[in-house]
Amino acid sequence: MDAVRERSIERSLDNDASAAMVTLEDVCKDYRRGNVTVPVLRGVTLRVEAGECCVIMGPSGSGKSTLLNLLAGLDTATSGAMCLGGRSVRHLSDADWTRYRREWIGMVFQAFHLVPGLTAADNVGLPLRLRRMSAAHIRTRVGEALEQVGMTNRAAHRPWELSGGEQQRVALARALVHRPRLLLADEPTGNLDAHTAQEIIELIRRAARADARTVLLVTHSDAAARVADRVYELRDGRLHLRPSRLAVRPATATTDADDGATAAAAVTAADDATAAVTAAGGHEPL
Repeated sequence: MDAVRERSIERSLDNDASAAMVTLEDVCKDYRRGNVTVPVLRGVTLRVEAGECCVIMGPSGSGKSTLLNLLAGLDTATSGAMCLGGRSVRHLSDADWTRYRREWIGMVFQAFHLVPGLTAADNVGLPLRLRRMSAAHIRTRVGEALEQVGMTNRAAHRPWELSGGEQQRVALARALVHRPRLLLADEPTGNLDAHTAQEIIELIRRAARADARTVLLVTHSDAAARVADRVYELRDGRLHLRPSRLAVRPATATTDADDGATAAAAVTAADDATAAVTAAGGHEPL
């Protein structure tokens, strides 16, 4: 896409009075490996309305995590137009993206990325400490978030004292505690058994409906697809809408390497967590 057409699309999206929560237009992402250009996303177009739950499926390495990382500002598109809530975000600075993630976006990963030395409550409170909220306000919000995911009675436990499903519940509470408008979930059930995975999917869907929150969920799980408003398949770098009439296969547990993009997101998440712990040094436990 040439620069003139890209700017024209971004202006039209910015001026859309009925702007969707997520709007992508002809988004491409290439990676360079030596002298070779490897295209991952080849003209992705997507519109997700406020309060909508969309699932993106596809084989490992198809670019699903890359797409989420673009929406979280953890990677940059090669070309195309991107808007969140009607505002173009293609050329935000790193500082602006950091503010977006702290205020606007919640993220859940396949790996839980909890800080080992902190309790469940302290892990959930990290996003609020980054926003420099008062201790009393943090305690209230953390309590509400833990109750929302059924983990109130495990608030004082550390990650190594929790099961995989409990750790993911804590990670989900952390993603929701700052009340984001957009929740990005990258294979959140990949490390869980089928029963626990279903519980996590239902929690995500319930949280979206309760607060009219937009959810974009990358997964291999057909169980997740069953609760989505729309399901897309990412093949050959392009999104294809799955017809609602197609039957969904029984859920299977699979993991997704997806270009190593999730690893980049994990590093950023860990850096943010470390910054929060450092900034809150000496704080009393929640």
